[in-house]
Amino acid sequence: MLFSRDRGETRQPVVAGMFYPDSPSALRAMINGFMAKAEKRAIDGEILALMVPHAGYEFSGQVAAYAYKQIEGMHFDTIVLIGVSHRAAISGASVYKAGRYETPLGTVEVDSALAEELMARERLFGFHPRAD
Repeated sequence: MLFSRDRGETRQPVVAGMFYPDSPSALRAMINGFMAKAEKRAIDGEILALMVPHAGYEFSGQVAAYAYKQIEGMHFDTIVLIGVSHRAAISGASVYKAGRYETPLGTVEVDSALAEELMARERLFGFHPRAD
């Protein structure tokens, strides 16, 4: 097991070095290169969400950078990531409810209160450790 959500441990980056560099300096350079090539466009209205691919950065990084360029410089209190389960078939959606995600660029805290609220309000959301 990589982590225990119930104890609020840190989930390790299991694909660093495969789908993106595991070196902080190499990853930062790759992301900066993608962002430098992306153009920020004028958008009417407020951006409420981004739909961004999550394949290996070599394949999807530039496309993702075009999306992230649109919110560059903005501040967000909470970010919700939604992705598919590659490892297990589940009904509904799995919520990482406590702890942290370790990345080559640092550690990201999970908003435990929001995760618990999602699961309390809607049966669609639950804890599915095999899906992560």
